[in-house]
Amino acid sequence: MLAKKMGYGVINGGVFGYGAAQALKRAKYELSLKSYDLVIFSILVEDDFDRDRLEYRNGFPRPALIKENSRMIFAPVPDFNRKGTKYSPALPSTFSTLYYNSILFAAISDRVFPLYDHSGSNLSSVHSKAAEVEEIIDWTLTEFSKLNNVKKLLVLQYSGDLVDKKTLMRRDSALRLSKKLDLEIVDTYQALKTYDSKLLWSGHHTPLGNEVVCNLIKEALLK
Repeated sequence: MLAKKMGYGVINGGVFGYGAAQALKRAKYELSLKSYDLVIFSILVEDDFDRDRLEYRNGFPRPALIKENSRMIFAPVPDFNRKGTKYSPALPSTFSTLYYNSILFAAISDRVFPLYDHSGSNLSSVHSKAAEVEEIIDWTLTEFSKLNNVKKLLVLQYSGDLVDKKTLMRRDSALRLSKKLDLEIVDTYQALKTYDSKLLWSGHHTPLGNEVVCNLIKEALLK
């Protein structure tokens, strides 16, 4: 959609389930292979910084951002063949059988064990040395600001819940730091807030949601 609106090539460098820092790691790799005129760094404010703390998400290994000896670094990608991953599924347990056959049990389980994998192949786990979210926000935006020889645009995106306190706190942190780092930024919050969230979001942005965001990006690039 953005390519059609702007009239030039757009490469989607996203990876399923990556967080903001992990996406930046991917961007640096892509920039090492080929030169680009512009990097659009799109962050889902509610979830992406939490994802950076995960060493596995939905059965796939991830390079978690950790803090070690006061340094922020990426942990090595963990074992692909750990039980519970897409590559080495585990047999469903009695616990999982109860989950799929009892609405009450499932509701309690989701509240008490939100990351528990009942399918046997969707393992999600936080790295034992994972950095805190505020540290991840600071590190990620600072590192993004250091990208050289390329125009940069930061895009803050949001899902359906635009009044969640956690989301608003993270938005505030990202906006304040972006201003400090002199980053060009498109904050989609106010534009999305003018619509019924169900029209814009259904797990991911709907076509209308994409249209709204792309129009904001186009406006920013044409200034």
